[in-house]
Amino acid sequence: MSRLLPVFAVLASAATCVPAADFAPEHDVFFFSQLTAGFTSTPSVEVTERTRSSGGTNTTYAWKDTDKRGTQVAFNNLNGHAQEWGGWVWGIEVNGMTQDITPDSFDVNDTNYGNGSNSTLTYRSFGAAIQAGYQYGIIDEPEGISGFLTIVPFYGLELTRAESEIRTDPQSLSYQRSSGNGWGYDTGIRVGGYLTEKHWLLGLTIDARYGRSVTNIDFSDGSSSDLTVIRRGVGFGLAGGYRF
Repeated sequence: MSRLLPVFAVLASAATCVPAADFAPEHDVFFFSQLTAGFTSTPSVEVTERTRSSGGTNTTYAWKDTDKRGTQVAFNNLNGHAQEWGGWVWGIEVNGMTQDITPDSFDVNDTNYGNGSNSTLTYRSFGAAIQAGYQYGIIDEPEGISGFLTIVPFYGLELTRAESEIRTDPQSLSYQRSSGNGWGYDTGIRVGGYLTEKHWLLGLTIDARYGRSVTNIDFSDGSSSDLTVIRRGVGFGLAGGYRF
């Protein structure tokens, strides 16, 4: 036993000389926050208008060929709890959108009528969304350029403002335009691919979304309408920002 004591002493001495860093976890967990601003080309919309005349008659119009895409501007905050290869992210988004919803024609009771007006009708929204998902490839090269991918579902509420018009004289192409307010929701999933140089970042996004809103519009002749706008499809965007 006395012969083994020097061996134990050498092993104990070697163990106490190992740097503490060698026992640290291979991948440290860290927190980050990033702010981005960007714009997205949003899908075209489907519009249905249910009108009520001053005499109480209800008529439903299906707007046709409202195939123009909209433009959304968004300010986005994502926070993360991650390791080198990625981690969970969550945050909020504030956005505003504008879109030309002018129809080429209307369907009423299976009959199609052309739009005789030259006016441009606009739909706008302003809203906020919550989002949570996963970010892969956080800081592969913290001192150089690296890439990462985000997959983030979102759900938001929005205030809306929309325009419509009525024909004031059946014998001529005379129209009265009016606007009103409403609200709706927007939900979907967004995938983004980004490049970052330690702090600054730039990327492309693609999202699949569905949104619905109802806007009430009153006219001076006592009639009114409820304008239902449905947005579904794929949007494409560009975003840039800074990571703290």
